[in-house]
Amino acid sequence: RLRAESEHARQTAAAQLREEMGVIRDEQDGMLDGLDEQKRGLALVLQRVDARLLQESDSVQQQLNQMRAEVSAAISGKGSLNVEPEKPPKSPPLSSESSPPPGYG
Repeated sequence: RLRAESEHARQTAAAQLREEMGVIRDEQDGMLDGLDEQKRGLALVLQRVDARLLQESDSVQQQLNQMRAEVSAAISGKGSLNVEPEKPPKSPPLSSESSPPPGYG
């Protein structure tokens, strides 16, 4: 009888352990599915970023080519540069009424 009770307790513990292992396995599968979903989402974001960077690179290259053509035409005397000269930044007017910084005066 003692042996039968011991065997029953062992089988009960084994069944409980299998059940808990199944729950853990299901949780891990859910986590892995979540990670896979995040990876797919990140891959899509990276594709969009790559496409945007390529588009911007192409745009910069086109602008550079246009500038080169304008400079080349201006040097050869066949065109003019479409560049406005930079204006120096305006400095604030000096006022004789303004007080000097502390320690100067």
